[in-house]
Amino acid sequence: MLKGIDHIELVVNDIELFISFFEKLGFEIIRRTKHHKGSAELKLPGKEQIIFELHCIEEYENPGINLYCFCL
Repeated sequence: MLKGIDHIELVVNDIELFISFFEKLGFEIIRRTKHHKGSAELKLPGKEQIIFELHCIEEYENPGINLYCFCL
């Protein structure tokens, strides 16, 4: 049985634009990395919030939801 959603990964064209948008919604950056030409993990304040991982689009990808990870 599923217990929740751990994270959702979004592939985006402009990571800085999307980070700014998520921050305006109240999300906070919890980690940034250089993989996928730039990546950031964001979540809403509080315990057990879903993490959104954003990464820059690469030539073999399409923008949108790349994956979602469930908690078992």
